[in-house]
Amino acid sequence: MNDILVNWLLFAAAIATLCVSIVTKYSTYCAALNERPCGTQVGVASRTSRNLITSLLGVVVRFRCGRIAVNADVKEMFSLVAVAPADSDMLAFLWTSSVDREPDVYVNQRHVFGATCSPAVANFALREAVKRKDAATAQIANEAFYMDDLYWSDDNEDVVIERSQELKTAFREACFELSNWVSNSRNVIETWPMEERAFVVKELAGMGNSQLPKVKAVGVAWDCEQDSLTFACRRQGEKAKILSEVLSILTSVFDPLGIVGPCVLKEEWEARWQQWAGDVKVVATVSIPRWYGIDRGKPSTMHVFVDAATVGYGSVAYLAQGMTTAFVAAKSRVVNPLKTTTVPRLELQAFIVGVRLADTLLKELENRLVIGRVVFWSDSLDRHVEVRYVPSKENPADLISRGMDATGLIKRFDFWTTGPKFLKKEEEWPETKVKPPDNDLELRPKALAFLVGSNSADADKCSTVAEFLKQRLGKDTLNCEDFDREEKKIIKEAQMGDLRAEISACNKASGRSHIPRSGALQRKQIFLDETGSLGLLRS
Repeated sequence: MNDILVNWLLFAAAIATLCVSIVTKYSTYCAALNERPCGTQVGVASRTSRNLITSLLGVVVRFRCGRIAVNADVKEMFSLVAVAPADSDMLAFLWTSSVDREPDVYVNQRHVFGATCSPAVANFALREAVKRKDAATAQIANEAFYMDDLYWSDDNEDVVIERSQELKTAFREACFELSNWVSNSRNVIETWPMEERAFVVKELAGMGNSQLPKVKAVGVAWDCEQDSLTFACRRQGEKAKILSEVLSILTSVFDPLGIVGPCVLKEEWEARWQQWAGDVKVVATVSIPRWYGIDRGKPSTMHVFVDAATVGYGSVAYLAQGMTTAFVAAKSRVVNPLKTTTVPRLELQAFIVGVRLADTLLKELENRLVIGRVVFWSDSLDRHVEVRYVPSKENPADLISRGMDATGLIKRFDFWTTGPKFLKKEEEWPETKVKPPDNDLELRPKALAFLVGSNSADADKCSTVAEFLKQRLGKDTLNCEDFDREEKKIIKEAQMGDLRAEISACNKASGRSHIPRSGALQRKQIFLDETGSLGLLRS
């Protein structure tokens, strides 16, 4: 027993970077451990090279371009890539059957899962496998793989069948095997040998009347029968209050496209956590079509909506072609409650998010779709003519900036996933309204006090403030505390008489600042202090 214990201690101490977790017939999967105080790990010290992993967002948005889609994975990818002899020491470990002799040195001749360099090396090998093939096959290898998973689509079944066969042949020549094939087309599936199909597809008898399965694709669930993307959220307990449980539930909602962005962005986390956690399971009931439903050969228009509020800001993008509109992607950001930021500045940040989202989508879809123009929309009247105006009720980004629960998202899901109806006809687009700003939004206002007139019958009877306070307090003498206390009370009373609406709005903001759209304090950022009086924040 002691010898066995010593063997494992030597093994764990020697490799320092690798912990054997699963041993299979084909390979040993390893996971890199955290750094230890004793020194630098070998696996961490190995270089990562440049990032050869394709953007996940890019893979997803391209996966939705074609009518016929396929999914497959490279079987045992890492273990099929050999380690160069000069680098073998980087994946070495020690083993001895007895403490009385020197341990033997073993080296991995194949790359292992968990080493820092393995993803870059494996993806480089995949691309080299088809580099000398035709341009179309090489493009699929460069754009449709995320790690070892293939996600690709096209409008023509014959093209899909031909390209899938070319990929299998090219990879087989490089000793890679594409397996677990699945598609939303029965005709495509029937062309694959039974042993190459995914397990859930093998169980389908005859393929004629059998329903196609749901499979996991790019982190979400792909319903091959309905050809839609949906979610699978883990069930959580009723009292999930511990931080680790909260993070576990949050990370279970894997949403690279931002489809359920409005219900993920919520205000008042502490007070409403239980309600939000219960609503997460509702997310599993929503889905969007995988295919955009547009003709790839014809030009389409990308519409990007942006909006900002004191809770958050974000943007959402749609594709429009004729009478067809489709959700593409969305990005949301939560406003830091500890940092005061004006709404105009948040609107600018929302525009930055929108521009970056559009730029990313244009680059990712460059070789797959013809996007003739990009139109930005905002419900802010202070923006210039390069951005079109849209009313708040027709701005889908408004759902992101204000946040909503999952039930609310379900009620407006058609609007969220297809956009406003006017996108289908340009002649129905809202008229762009541009109101010249009262002042430059980039200039910081220096005035922090305003004089608001107020008539008081009691004050008119007294010639001095001291006389007024003596009468008010019923005292013959006054001290400094009396002056300070009564000054605050008088200010509060005056504000309640003339600024009641602003005070009510601040109360509804629950401690947050507020910017009135009209009145004496229009466009000024106000808040309630500890005495309940209105104050102004410097923007």
